[in-house]
Amino acid sequence: GEVIEADILVQCDDDLREVMGVVGYRPRRVTDVQDIEAILWHAAMNCREAGTVFFSFAQTSNPTQFVSQRHFKFVGSVVGNIMGFWREEFNRHIRFDPRFHRAALDAALRVLHRYRILWIDTRFCFQPGPHMTTPGGLAGTRTLQVIEQDDELMRRRFGERIRKLTAGT
Repeated sequence: GEVIEADILVQCDDDLREVMGVVGYRPRRVTDVQDIEAILWHAAMNCREAGTVFFSFAQTSNPTQFVSQRHFKFVGSVVGNIMGFWREEFNRHIRFDPRFHRAALDAALRVLHRYRILWIDTRFCFQPGPHMTTPGGLAGTRTLQVIEQDDELMRRRFGERIRKLTAGT
């Protein structure tokens, strides 16, 4: 396989449209490449200082969902537009499991299990185009059957901690 010599690896959706800063009264677009690189490096360094290997960002650029007293979350959804991890530690202790279609979700749960923290920087959002409307990526393979298979694998791995939510639960 391919060997990548990098301290951090960042995985992002193929339909990322923009990076938004959500601190303040209205979101602002971040366009400078060096600023975006700094956002990624600072998140990676904060992640490492917090004692974990996996980092992500806000899922929405809606300023009403930003809590100014809590710029960072330690648990939350990381299945989204962009995520990063410290390559060496992630490859040594976690790795993506090829049996999972939603391998990032499985990896995030295993990071939580091992490190107890996911680093989520809510000050920035890597905004995609409209969800589930563009071709490419995994759109052609994402089916209800595949999602149910992933759910079953997760239930086998994590036991009763994983439950299927239905309407009203």
